[in-house]
Amino acid sequence: MKEVTHLGCWEHTRREFALALENEKTRAEKTLLIIQQLYAVKRQVKQDVCKTVQVMELRFEKSSTIINELVNSIEALVRNVVTVILGLF
Repeated sequence: MKEVTHLGCWEHTRREFALALENEKTRAEKTLLIIQQLYAVKRQVKQDVCKTVQVMELRFEKSSTIINELVNSIEALVRNVVTVILGLF
């Protein structure tokens, strides 16, 4: 298996974006949909496989592209925020 970076709990991440729905509905919804895809992978793998090693391998295989999409989305959001902040000065 390739090197894995621990990202933390998706529930805590999801909760922060759920709170952001009030102020940034479109961006928060997009991110929440991506996180839902990760939960779908978890459910699918849990139903299909019993062995821990297989679960880890399948989750890594199926989640990598979703996580990359999420990272790209968050990086774009950060760039936009920085641009807005710098534009205020």
